This record gives sequence, structure tokens and C-alpha cells, in this order.
Amino acid sequence: MLVGVIACVALSFWQGERREQRLEEIRHIQENYDGPVRDVSQVLPSRQDRLAEEDEWTRVELHGQYDDRSLLARNRPLNQQAGFEVVVPFLLQDGTTMLISRGWVPTDSSGGAPESVPAPPAGEATVTVRLRPAQDGSGDDNPPETLLAIDPAVVDGLEQPYLGAYGVMESEQPPAAEPLQAMPRPSVSEGSHLSYQMQWLAFGVMVIAGGVYAARREAQGAREARLQREAAQAQEYVVVDKDQLKSGRLARPLPSQERRRKDRRDEAEEDALLESRR
Repeated sequence: MLVGVIACVALSFWQGERREQRLEEIRHIQENYDGPVRDVSQVLPSRQDRLAEEDEWTRVELHGQYDDRSLLARNRPLNQQAGFEVVVPFLLQDGTTMLISRGWVPTDSSGGAPESVPAPPAGEATVTVRLRPAQDGSGDDNPPETLLAIDPAVVDGLEQPYLGAYGVMESEQPPAAEPLQAMPRPSVSEGSHLSYQMQWLAFGVMVIAGGVYAARREAQGAREARLQREAAQAQEYVVVDKDQLKSGRLARPLPSQERRRKDRRDEAEEDALLESRR
């Protein structure tokens, strides 16, 4: 019972920690997603810096031009439909490069990559993006022009790329001739951590209740067994001969019966003696 209660309490605390982490993520989303536009150098002082957790979804404005190639990040379902994120390198005016997820496209009729995707605007452009931490694609096997993880480190041919972050496009000027489907707003649901936390506490109470019930049953069983032994020890037996029983004569009583009869006779004699002396 003790081990079960400790395990339930520990799992409850673990779910509580998970909930606190999720609430912190939600707070960052709510503060940054619609927050003010900042300069990228304020959020990422160098290209090697990884985006801090508290800066995820921060809005920044970039000036430069898109590369002429589009990469497809695979295994990106949206609204229960298979598809790809369209990722395009964006060359900033200072010579650095940031990967930008411009939007989403569905798979073709055969479930593969579409033959073509809408192109970004040509020439100089101003793009507002929300920053996200770069994903880890170090162990991925990527076919040409596709990605499993949006990781600038695994994309060949990038000039001075930002390695710790990429951008999710909010808007671009001039707008593209054929826009892509925008990526959805991140969820701010807390999930089921609180209910799981309460469930583990309830399981702990059930373990205690079950242990107490089992202990009481065990004590009750021991008490009943003791009473049965005492009753068996106190039980008296009369030896009866079958022939005497048939003739109407009982066997001689046990010594204990004789002793009680003698005690009763002694009491009667004592009472008679007292009466005679009055």
C-alpha cells in the first residue's frame, strides 16, 4: 500500500509539472504571437544562437529576397489531410539567410509531392515572420528538395544561415501572385494534465482505502478463527454406548459433569445447613 501511494503521488506531481510547463508555453504564445514586431538582432544576436523558449513565436520583420528554390517539409498533416510545408530560404540584406515556412500545400492525388508549388514574390521583399526553434534533422535521410525536419544545418547551399531558428510567414510585401494556405495558429489548450493529476491522487486514495479494507478483513478473519478455536476447546462431549442407549441407559457422564453435579449437591447441603441454624 505504501509503495502504491508513493507511486501515485509521484505521478501526480509529474503531471502537475507537465501542466506548469504547458501553461508557460501558452503564456509565451499569448505574449508573442500577436506581440510587437522586433528586430531579429534583438532576438537572435548571432546566427549560431538557438531561439530561447520565451522568444518562440516572436514577430520579426526581414528585408531581402527569396531564393529561387522551394523545399517541401514532409509529414505535415493539416485538418486531417496529408501535405507539406513549403520552406524557402530568404536572403537578408546583411548577407545572412533564414529559412521561412511560407505555408502549406496538400499532397497530390497519389499521395506524393505536388508537381509544382506557388512561387514567392520575385525581387526585394519585406516579410513578417514568427520565429520558431530549428528542428533537429541531423539523422534524417532527405530526398532532393525535401525535408523531414526544418533544420537549416542540413540544407545545402545556404549563405550564413541562422542555425537556431526559422520563420513562419505572417505576411509579405509585395504579396505573392498565388498565396499558400497559411499555417494555423498554435493551440493554447492546457491538455489533460490537470485531470490526470487528479486521477493519480484519486488512485492513491483508492490504494489507501483498499489497504485499510484488506487489513480489516484480515483482522476479522483472525478474530473469527480465534473464536472458533475457543469454542472448540470449550465444547463438551458425552460418551454414549449404543447398547445402553437402546436400553434407555446413558453412559457414565464425563468427570466434568460429575464435578458440576457434586458442586450443586455441596451447594444444596450448605443451604440446608444454613437453614437449620436460623
